[in-house]
Amino acid sequence: MTEAPWIDAVVRDHGVGFFILTDEEPTIHRKKFIEFCEEMEKRNLPVLWGINTRVTDILRDEALLPFYRRAGLIHVSLGTEAAAQLKLDLFNKETTIAQNRKATGLLRKNGIVAEAQFIVGLENETPETLEQTYP
Repeated sequence: MTEAPWIDAVVRDHGVGFFILTDEEPTIHRKKFIEFCEEMEKRNLPVLWGINTRVTDILRDEALLPFYRRAGLIHVSLGTEAAAQLKLDLFNKETTIAQNRKATGLLRKNGIVAEAQFIVGLENETPETLEQTYP
């Protein structure tokens, strides 16, 4: 990741102040993601950035969240998918509502905006499961 002159160019030459890594789940490759964060921290560019990732990776990396924030990470979009455990099980998410809440809380605690993505409108959706999604 140390070879990323595009970051310098978009920030310094084009005034970009925020970007999103479009890698679907950049934290899956933890070592590479840490190297990216180290490089961002070292460059000390006036830019903030965001990612999409999994709840389980946020929980796994709890101790690294302050470092990620220092590197400029300010926004994390999580594919929580549902606020009803029945729907999470249906999607084979391998997470729980409690884990989703913990991950979003950890992000907030570390000054990182947590965005939760939900799926609605399934054929087995009921008014009750919909209310769990939008309390």
